[in-house]
Amino acid sequence: AVAGLKVKLFAEDGVGNASSRSFFNKTMPRRWREVTLELKEGFLREQVGILAERNLAKLQAQALEAGEKLEHVTPINSPQRLVEDFQLVNDRLRRLDDIQIQSLLMSKRSSRVWEGPFLMQNGIVELAYGSMLVYRFAGETIGRSFQQGYEMRPVREDRGVVAANKGVVVFSENFGVYGRSIGIDHGFGLATIYGQLERVLVDVGDAVESGQMIGHAGRSGLARGPNVYFEMRVQGVPVDAREWWDKPWFFAHILGKIDEVKKVLGLQNYR
Repeated sequence: AVAGLKVKLFAEDGVGNASSRSFFNKTMPRRWREVTLELKEGFLREQVGILAERNLAKLQAQALEAGEKLEHVTPINSPQRLVEDFQLVNDRLRRLDDIQIQSLLMSKRSSRVWEGPFLMQNGIVELAYGSMLVYRFAGETIGRSFQQGYEMRPVREDRGVVAANKGVVVFSENFGVYGRSIGIDHGFGLATIYGQLERVLVDVGDAVESGQMIGHAGRSGLARGPNVYFEMRVQGVPVDAREWWDKPWFFAHILGKIDEVKKVLGLQNYR
């Protein structure tokens, strides 16, 4: 956000009546923390190489539509090919995955499904939202990416992954860098993504409860270990889930604001 920018809230009902109103807001600058990740040859050759090979035809088709020609320019099994495959996956495949996931998360649910603060997955945070990841191999920087969610490593042998809140499963499939993934629509534009899974236990259309087991952490996608990747989006925009996990913040900034609007509009029940 830009400091001093006047922000307005827009709303539209089911029959097309629209209204807007400005409200008090405060924006503060934030510095993204750089995190350097040293990649091993085995990870690049096996995990990244497989991702690049599986998705090459899809990426070539996308490039062709944009008037480009996507071909390998380095010899197979060479260190340069490892770097080329990684850049193909980290840049092009990551963008394509994001476009596909974004289209699946466009919620049409006008009612609230979620209840109360969202649940944090059990585990140790390996990478946090907002980090600028710097990937290095053989002493050189080969790529960067913005961390849109949290990567967590299970602390017990139980690698169970639970739904962060009530919702409806909108996708359950394999998405390139995300790996085996689940997307849950919580209504009102709130959605959560669970990636890098080994196994999924729910199907598209399933209604899930808060804390319900939906899968197991794994090594799919770009996972560098047995992890679960958790991402939260508001109207399609990735946000820091840490705030939504925090009960005082949630009640003050979410439910408190809803109550204020109810009072202004004279509503007795949340709609």
